[in-house]
Amino acid sequence: MRVSHFAHDPDPDGLLPECGRRSRDVTSADHLYVRAATQTWLRRQGHQPRYRYAHRNDAPVGPIVEIELDGHTLLVHMDPTAPPDWDTAQAGDIILGPGVSIDHRTLVRRGYVHHVQFVSEGNERVMTLGTELPWIGTDWDFELADCTVGEDGRLITPVVTRVEAARAARERAPVPQPRQEKAERPVQIGALTRQIGSAVQKKEFPAVRELLNTARLQVPRCEGQALEHLRRAIDRAQDLLSEQDRIRRGLFVGLGEAVRHGHVVTVTKLTSQARKLLDHDVEAAAQEAGILQAADAFLEQARLDRAQKRREEDARRAAEAEEWRRRRDAAATREQQAPLVAQAQERRARNRARGQVQGITGRLRREAPSAQQQRELVQELTVAAKNAGDLLSEAEQDKVQKWTTKSAAPVEEPGTAEDASPVVQPRREVAAEPATLPDRLAPAVAAVRGALKKGGPGSDLDQLEPAGAAARLRAPLPHRQRARPGTRPDRQAHGRRRAAPVVPAGGG
Repeated sequence: MRVSHFAHDPDPDGLLPECGRRSRDVTSADHLYVRAATQTWLRRQGHQPRYRYAHRNDAPVGPIVEIELDGHTLLVHMDPTAPPDWDTAQAGDIILGPGVSIDHRTLVRRGYVHHVQFVSEGNERVMTLGTELPWIGTDWDFELADCTVGEDGRLITPVVTRVEAARAARERAPVPQPRQEKAERPVQIGALTRQIGSAVQKKEFPAVRELLNTARLQVPRCEGQALEHLRRAIDRAQDLLSEQDRIRRGLFVGLGEAVRHGHVVTVTKLTSQARKLLDHDVEAAAQEAGILQAADAFLEQARLDRAQKRREEDARRAAEAEEWRRRRDAAATREQQAPLVAQAQERRARNRARGQVQGITGRLRREAPSAQQQRELVQELTVAAKNAGDLLSEAEQDKVQKWTTKSAAPVEEPGTAEDASPVVQPRREVAAEPATLPDRLAPAVAAVRGALKKGGPGSDLDQLEPAGAAARLRAPLPHRQRARPGTRPDRQAHGRRRAAPVVPAGGG
């Protein structure tokens, strides 16, 4: 339900109160929601309510809402800065607004007190009623439609109905008559006060509560000094029970919060404390029993979760142990097989070396490498033969020995000495008397001499001496001038002119 902050009605004198709504928060209009929530409810009961918003000079409009009902008044006290006047003769009943409290002694004396609170639901403010009882707290678990206003102007809630029914049942119960005379009544009150004092000192809460109820029933029957002693005993008992109820409420509130937040350690600790407290006090109320039940269910689920986690941890450890054993066995197997593997690897390496020996000896046999190439191949052959070891047959070992010995012998390639010598050989002097050539070589010498003359300057005619010619015919050709297999001897390198062959005259 929504109410405009301009909804103030004139007071009985016809004056409009000043409104400061715009400078305050949403709670400043709660006094208007009191009327909006209760007017229809009261009219359905046959009442014609009239509303008056009273206030002090230093307070805003609406701290006190007076609802006039056929000569009686329901007073809604909404000012937390000033306590209500409980002895107001005009008030049929007083309802405390948000933030307004009542002291414990007044609450015990009255038996109960009503509260009102407002809750925002979207753009609306909803009013709810509650009834507070001593040592129990405020019960909000009922609707406004479940409440009525009696002929005496009192607000009757379902909680008040239960309290009055229990009180009527106690009053109907027979009260044992004292055996002593009226003059001995102070002795009975004295015994009761001593029992209350002893129970308070020992903190026997069930006994204190029972004796306190008995003492309250004895108050109307006492007077004078006995009444004064009894009231002091009642006050001490009420103070002890108030502190016990405060601890009890705090314990169960903390237990409920711990359950909601999932604090296992705190729930375990507070549950144990709550059960010990209940063992030395009255039984748990419905709300307390519900909190204990929720705590027990929470602890049971936590126990199941721990058991599941422990099983998972055991399974993980078993899997790790199995993996460690598997690796250990695999390492032991590898260690046992290491010699066999090494032997196999060595055998494969020696087989490869034997293949290299066979390949190198084949190359040396098929090809005609130069001396340098032959030395390199023989070096490779020696290394391969050493790696092959006793895998070589006797024939293969003989071949290796043969090529090693052959490579160790000095080999001089044709033309190497002349090319390597940096000294210029002196020109040999022509003999004074050349040797006489055979008659059959005379035509050949003449032809060669003519060819050399055609070759131009620089031709050495002295080299045609019989001794020089014979020496050159016997000397081997240089390696680079040797004819390669498959080529013609008279074919020279690309770009060079082919020399004319020497043809002996006469064809001899």
